[in-house]
This record gives sequence, structure tokens and C-alpha cells, in this order.
Amino acid sequence: TEKGKGPFWIKKHLAHLGLNRPVIENALKRHAPTAVQITVVKKIYSKKYGKKIDAPTKAKAIRSLMGRGFSLDVIRSAIDWKGNWE
Repeated sequence: TEKGKGPFWIKKHLAHLGLNRPVIENALKRHAPTAVQITVVKKIYSKKYGKKIDAPTKAKAIRSLMGRGFSLDVIRSAIDWKGNWE
């Protein structure tokens, strides 16, 4: 998660390498709790887009974060729908 990848991306990558799903799930629960994911999303979002952005750019940011493997719930927790920090 600290490299900017979310749990969905990490699961897919590790499964591709042949690790068992239960092992992956257990490791992610311990090392990538929701609070850590929210912090990473905020860091990526602020670095790339700043504090306030327009609606089309915000949609692009959300798609980008989802493509990195973060859930919409985590993204929503990190940013509010006006593009400001909560």
C-alpha cells in the first residue's frame, strides 16, 4: 500500500505469483488496514491533484485511484465529493 497500490491490485499481483488466497487476505488485514489505505489515497490525491479540483478532474482521479486497487469506499473516506479534504 505504501507504494501507491491498493489491496485489490496487491491481491491480483500476489495471486498471479502463485500465493494462496487465505495467505494474501491475512497479510493484507494485518499490513493494509483501512486507515492506512485512506492515508495513502490522501497522499496520492494531494500530490497529483492538489486540494481542490473540478468535477471532471475529480472523476479522473477517482478512476485512477480505483485502477491502483483502492475501493470506492476508501476513496470516498479520503476525499469528500466537493474535492476538498474531510
